[in-house]
Parts: sequence; C-alpha cells; structure tokens
Amino acid sequence: MDIHKNVRLSFRSREDLARFVIQQGATRKAAAAAFRVSPKTAAKWVSRFQASGATGLLDHSSRPHRSPRRLSESLSLLVVELRRTHMPGYEIARRIGASPASVSRILRRARLTDNSSSYRSGLFRLACQQMQLKPRHPRPYTPRTNGKAELHPDRPARMGLRSTLDGLRATRCLPQPLDRLLQPPATSC
Repeated sequence: MDIHKNVRLSFRSREDLARFVIQQGATRKAAAAAFRVSPKTAAKWVSRFQASGATGLLDHSSRPHRSPRRLSESLSLLVVELRRTHMPGYEIARRIGASPASVSRILRRARLTDNSSSYRSGLFRLACQQMQLKPRHPRPYTPRTNGKAELHPDRPARMGLRSTLDGLRATRCLPQPLDRLLQPPATSC
C-alpha cells in the first residue's frame, strides 16, 4: 500500500476504527473523535470496510477516472511523428492547435527531448562542413557529455579554429550570438 505523506490513519488504524464502530457499537462521531479524524472520514472508512472488507481500506488512486480535455491518441501519435522529423515543440503546437505544455507532456511520455533541432539545423551543418568538422551528437539524458564548449569557452582558439571561425563570420555563415560564446573568458585579478 502506498500511503501519501499527509495520511491521518494507517491501514491498521482504519481497520481499528471500522471494527470499533461495527463490533463495539460506537457511533461514527465518537469513533471519529477517538481516532482524531472528521466524522465524514470515519463514515468513509466504515462504509468501505462494510462493502469490501479489509481490502476496501486500501488507498484508492487519486487520478481522475476520465480527462475530457486530454488530446486524442491519434493527435499524440502525430506529435511524436512530427518530433521525429526534428520539428521543435513550439512549431508542433502551432501546427496542431494545442498548447506547448500539452505537446511537451506528450513528448515526455514518449521519452523524446525537445532540444535537438538546434544541433541538427542547416546552419549548424553548414558551419561544421566548412570547418571540416564531424558533428557529434551526445546520447540523450547524459548531461555529463553535453556542454563541452560551455565548459571551456576558449577551446576553439586552443584548437586552432579561430581563423576558420573568422572566415565563417566574414561569409556570414556563423551567426553573431555564437561570436560571444567563442570569446575567451575575461580574467579578473
């Protein structure tokens, strides 16, 4: 039995409460006071015990029986298919007319991440080709392999890539925001 952290009565206490009312003839109000719960809670446990015995005292799921606003299964499959074509989540949401949060929930359930499109874009591929670099895509869910460039911002300069990057900047193949990432960090003394 999975008891949530704010439960007032354990399984054993629920059974004791129900038996106190049924076998000893106590009122539900008196049993509620004795077990320090509300009369409504006492009535719930007694009625469940009468209907199902000890198994009726187990916790029930708090998940709703139905979710009328949940996206259909066919729409969920469409979201997953569009994501596999490397379409970003916000674009999928715009295309199917759903909220980005709904698309994100579907992608999480399907165990798909939503950050790969920036590293598979045409601009990134072109920059790698012109620098004669083979892009390496890290395995999903392994943060230890991500962010090597952020860890060492002066790494391209140490690797002799500065002149190639200057050439890409001149031909406008490298967008300006990447310029800031490639600058060596300022040292403070």
